[in-house]
Formats: sequence, structure tokens, C-alpha cells
Amino acid sequence: MRKLLLVFLACFGLVGVAAASPIFTFTDVLNPGIGTLSYTGGGNGVATASVSGMPIVFLTVTGAPLNNGSYLLDGPTACTNLFPIGCGVAATTTGAQTSQILTTAVFGPGGTLTLSGSLDSLAGAPLLPDGPIIISGSYSSASLNFASGTLSMSGVGADVKDPTFLAFFGLPAITPFEFSFAATASGTVTPFTAFTAPLQGGTVTNTAAEPSALLLLGAGLLAGAGVLRRKLLR
Repeated sequence: MRKLLLVFLACFGLVGVAAASPIFTFTDVLNPGIGTLSYTGGGNGVATASVSGMPIVFLTVTGAPLNNGSYLLDGPTACTNLFPIGCGVAATTTGAQTSQILTTAVFGPGGTLTLSGSLDSLAGAPLLPDGPIIISGSYSSASLNFASGTLSMSGVGADVKDPTFLAFFGLPAITPFEFSFAATASGTVTPFTAFTAPLQGGTVTNTAAEPSALLLLGAGLLAGAGVLRRKLLR
């Protein structure tokens, strides 16, 4: 029975490790009007949406092996509106448009997402150097909504991160991530016509991809524990 208990503890320990994914949330919250959201027009197979110059001010990290907490993003681009310091910058372009549903443009796989900057403490002390591209990714899907008065873009995909950045949080350089991007802009435009509008805000949220091999191993151990339990009860 003691062996059975140890097997169960090992199983649940492995599953717990697999489920405790680090989450990185990059936020632009103090800079309405800086950066742009654009749509090229041109219809299915041609049109794309993009965001340029989106300032990223804050980073919040949870679930990492080291240094969880809140940070400032710094960089050469000045956040000159409500937060007059340098900040990180996000830029993104979707894959080509695949369909139009009511007032929403839907985009297929492809495109790019980059986020660059350096990491500072909330007191402004430098922790990691200026300049690296922290995030580099590509979309699996994205959409742009033309609702009157509010233009909103969102999408999901896979990305990789700068190894030095990951090491600071105790993560291996090869750790894969999944991202969720969201941005809003103000303006009223005719749906599916080209436009460029000032950003009102946005976020980039990253979650470490689940290590499927570890999950399979945990499942196998659980199955083995079940077999062992049945033998002990006979």
C-alpha cells in the first residue's frame, strides 16, 4: 500500500507540474493615442490587419520558477503621452483575410508578432539590457471587428522568447509559448474598407505551451497505479 501511495503522489506531482504554466502579461494601459491599428482592404486572400508602435509599459509574470511579479518595459521609444519614459514596443501583422462575417474580418494562419524592449524593476532599475526582441511569433488565427465607434483586433498563435529573458525567470531557452493578442482603436469606418486609426490600448498574454510528453507520462503512471491497486486488492 505504501508503494501505491508513492506512485499516486508521483503521478499527481507530474500532472501538477504540467498544469502550472507560466503566464506573461504585457500591457499598454497608460498611452491612448500612441500607435496605430490599420486594415489594408482588398477582400479575402489579400486584406490584412496590423498594429504598429504599440507601447508596452507593464509586464506581470505568474507561475514561473523564478522572479514572479510586476515589471516595467523600457526601450528607445518614448511613451510621450501619459507616461513620459521609454517603453517596450509591440508590432504585428495578421495572415491574409479568409472570410467576412457581418462586421468582422477573419484572418488565416501567418503574419508576425514582435515585442521588443528591456526589463526594469518598478523602481526603474535595469534588470535586462535594452534592445532584444522579447517575443517573436506567428498567428494561427485572428479577427478584426468594425463595430461602430470601437475597432478591435484579436488573435492567437505560437511564439518563442529571448533566451536571456527566459533565463531570468528560470525557464529553458527552448520553452514554447502560446500568445493571445488584443488591441482597440477609436473610430467609425465602413466595414471592410481600408483605414488607419489611433490605438486606445492593448495586451499581449503568453502562456507556456503544455509539455504534452509530460502529460502523457503522467497519464501512463496513473494507469499503472490503477493496475497496481487492483492487484493489491485481490
